[in-house]
Amino acid sequence: MLQAARKLRHFVSIAKKGVTSFSDVVTHGSFSYSAAGEDRLVLAWLDVGYHLGDASKIRYCDIGAADPKRLSNTYLLYERGASGVLVEPDPEQAEMLRKARPRDTVLNVGVAFDERRRATLKRFSARVFNTFSAEQANAVLESSKTWGSDQRQQIVDEVEVSLVPINDILAQHFAGGIHFVSIDAEGVDFLILKSIDFDRFRPKMICIERSRPTAELDSVLNPHGYQLVSVTPDNAVYRLVQDEI
Repeated sequence: MLQAARKLRHFVSIAKKGVTSFSDVVTHGSFSYSAAGEDRLVLAWLDVGYHLGDASKIRYCDIGAADPKRLSNTYLLYERGASGVLVEPDPEQAEMLRKARPRDTVLNVGVAFDERRRATLKRFSARVFNTFSAEQANAVLESSKTWGSDQRQQIVDEVEVSLVPINDILAQHFAGGIHFVSIDAEGVDFLILKSIDFDRFRPKMICIERSRPTAELDSVLNPHGYQLVSVTPDNAVYRLVQDEI
């Protein structure tokens, strides 16, 4: 659970400083809202590799969008003029997203990766850890016992949420194509990734939380023409090589 601890320290340290977004923090001379500059990397590849310098043409799908800005892999793109779909199962966070990002479409659902169409979302003291996975929830609870007293986690409540297959979301909202998919789904990231029909949907860039070894991510993405371009403390970023110009 080192990943979880890092994520919380990032979130808590920002909140304590009164920083509303990562654009208030300068890293290597550039602004970023992501945990480790993933948004800058994605934007650079879309610009240079795929000639999408006009950000208003960029379309993204953010699965597990959570906070509108903090630790967001898509807010920098939104700020530059891009738009897309934000998938967020927590109804309170979904409402925050609607208010802060009116140009985006917000879906208050979870992403299905099997036959289930409803599931129970466990909501934590720090909503960044919300999860559908009982195993993930227990791991966060156990791991947080070793964290600082102001960072220890509790499950505050549970809510029933509808689940929609990712391919249905992509088919309904991205008929004209999609450029970037971000997956941060606290324990079910890999299952969602495996459920994407890459014969139908070909995002140029993918950022996924590293809840599984990189070799497992490669085994899913490499056969579809994707290549790993960066590994950060929390995420792996891939690009669609065959579409690069």
